[in-house]
Amino acid sequence: MRPQQDNRIQGGYAIAFSSALVLSTTGVLVRYLTEAYHMPPMILAFWRNCFLTICLLLVLVILLAVGPSLLGFDLYNISLGRLPSSTANLIATAEPLFTALLAYLLLDELLGPSQLGGGLLILGGVLTLRLHERRRGAVAIRK
Repeated sequence: MRPQQDNRIQGGYAIAFSSALVLSTTGVLVRYLTEAYHMPPMILAFWRNCFLTICLLLVLVILLAVGPSLLGFDLYNISLGRLPSSTANLIATAEPLFTALLAYLLLDELLGPSQLGGGLLILGGVLTLRLHERRRGAVAIRK
């Protein structure tokens, strides 16, 4: 078994045990509330599910903000410190190309002719920029 799979399995066990712990406390809490406050179990289940849905949505929003968004902008800002802004911005236009490629690989989405053409134009622009900078660097070294 590969180490990455082993880590995923260990993480899966931790999530499963956490789920069992939370569900066990939920059962005790629902029983207590139905007896002590004469609350119908289905009303408790409804509000519990609403609460859990809101919590999960908040976690999802936080993960999306911290992960791709902040990391992407941080890397972009780092690139601005090392490249001219025109170069960094032209390379940043490759984002839709990478998005389409990931959607194809991970979600089995097909790309239409206009999407393929646009992706080739973006890739062509980035490659042209790189070749031009290489030539300009070679000329600067010769001087």
